[in-house]
Amino acid sequence: MAVATVSGRRLAGAALAVSVALATGLWAGAAAVQAAQAATGARYRGLEAFAEALHTIEQRHVTEVPTSMLIEGALRGMTNTLDAHSTFLTVEERTALQDHTEGGDTGVGARLAHTDVQIIIDSVVPAGPADLAGARPGDVLVAIDGQPVRHIAQAEAALRGPRDTAVSLRLRRGDAELEVSAVRDTVLERSVQADRLPGDVAHVHIDAFRRRTGTELHEQLAALESAGPITGIILDLRGNPGGLLDEAVLVVDAFVETGAILEVRGQAGRLLENHAATPGPGDRSDPLVVLVDERSASAAEIVAGALQDLGRAQLVGRPTYGKGSVQKLFLFEDGSGLKLTIARYHLPSGRGIPDRDGLTPDHRVEAPRRPRAEASGFRTRLATTALAPPDRDALLAAFDALDELTEPVPSPGMEVPPSERLARDPVLSAALSALQER
Repeated sequence: MAVATVSGRRLAGAALAVSVALATGLWAGAAAVQAAQAATGARYRGLEAFAEALHTIEQRHVTEVPTSMLIEGALRGMTNTLDAHSTFLTVEERTALQDHTEGGDTGVGARLAHTDVQIIIDSVVPAGPADLAGARPGDVLVAIDGQPVRHIAQAEAALRGPRDTAVSLRLRRGDAELEVSAVRDTVLERSVQADRLPGDVAHVHIDAFRRRTGTELHEQLAALESAGPITGIILDLRGNPGGLLDEAVLVVDAFVETGAILEVRGQAGRLLENHAATPGPGDRSDPLVVLVDERSASAAEIVAGALQDLGRAQLVGRPTYGKGSVQKLFLFEDGSGLKLTIARYHLPSGRGIPDRDGLTPDHRVEAPRRPRAEASGFRTRLATTALAPPDRDALLAAFDALDELTEPVPSPGMEVPPSERLARDPVLSAALSALQER
């Protein structure tokens, strides 16, 4: 019995200890939960002000505004505070972005670009709806179906629509405005074009990195070589805004056998991706020059920078755009999405791509420049003022000297014969000379 009594006391003591530990643990857990809730509450306390502002605008603003429009505006404002490339996308904008990167689109076959004050047609697909309607690269897009154009994403969405439907485009070309009508169609764009320059040099232009760009590169070079060997390659990435990272890596891999190509590092420098070259039967050893300009961005800068770092190619042209960050598309339940900057690129040497400054060419070559579209009209009015000729001429000379009022003359497209292209394109001509001197 004594033994039993002692055992019972021990069990009772153990039970008490467990109870005390459990109570202590529960208290500590509750305190941790309360602390977490307090921290979360402090972090998101501003949502109370957001809800109050939303309610006040809905109830008191002089114009009745749909709640969905207010929430969309708030989402855009939130992402606009992050960086230049993070943005909220409506269902239409998200669909247009995915279609563009995949290489297929139901629209008019026009790629848009924007400056601080206007949206321009950057390029048109040959024989596409916009091309057949008379739209030309460099035209300023003023309105779509009578609605003024303000945001590039909204303009791109407005150009999309059901096949065989018409869309009206109001364009400004120089000082004149014109109205054209294009019929939407399914536009499948090839991203790679190639032909042969004097000296059996291949001129290969990649306008964007879409699905199959790497495959198209090999196909285009094989087609050229079917007519005879080539002595070198000029890889033209001018005007290339980027696109799919995997396709850019494939293009670099086509020109190198081994070595690092790219690292992708996220928050706090954490390694997210690591890409290296792999040897293959299709690897090219041809002498190589890469053309770049201020519109070569993102994936185009990866290709140019990696080939430069690896000593595989020299860069010719003007400094690139400067976009060394990675965006990921997050989809929401309603079909909208968030394009968010999640990482930065690091080239084989370890360097990044400086925002806004971009990559520096090995051989800088300036293209001829012309007055910007918005400046040409002002210059015309200035030339017809009542100022005395000496004063007017001096003012015009000073006006023309302002670099910010000029823009590079677009390089001739691949539809222009090679001899004429070389005569009109000093960057391409310089690249050919540099290649032939190697």
